[in-house]
Amino acid sequence: GGGGGGAYGKDSLTVLQFGSGGGRGGNHTSTIGAIGGPGGGIVVVVGHTVTISGNLYNNGIAGSSATVVAGAYVGGGGGGAGGSVRIEGATVNIGNSFLTVTGGSGGLGVQNGVAGTNNGGAGGDGLIAIYYSVTYSGTSGTPGTTKTYSGGSYTYGIDHSKEIETPGASSFSDF
Repeated sequence: GGGGGGAYGKDSLTVLQFGSGGGRGGNHTSTIGAIGGPGGGIVVVVGHTVTISGNLYNNGIAGSSATVVAGAYVGGGGGGAGGSVRIEGATVNIGNSFLTVTGGSGGLGVQNGVAGTNNGGAGGDGLIAIYYSVTYSGTSGTPGTTKTYSGGSYTYGIDHSKEIETPGASSFSDF
């Protein structure tokens, strides 16, 4: 089957990266193998107080399964890797297991017309970086790839988009 999307990047998420897509499953005949799943995206949440009270999933998607055809040998698609989530705030509460960046499962392959072999590989888990300057609480649903950094939140910047009309907003050019 197709390989799962790889996990990579720095734990600190100083550079944000999308999760890799899963590989396409192979096929020994003229037909095409199963399609790999897409990887997760990039999520950034910044505020003075950040509270995650609902599900925030940035997971890779499962690879597709091969179509069962008599005599076929087709690999399942690989699962996509989880994406990147960076959260910054003075006080951060991520709740309990609301936040996940898991890799998608591999799709089922087919060997001699029977499903369940030549499966695609699972995608790697993505990365979560949480920066806080006062308090942090909660547990991630993907604890093995979640890193916290105390004293690293700087939420005093001003950003004024010239693309989106924001009446009454101040920008650096206004000072």
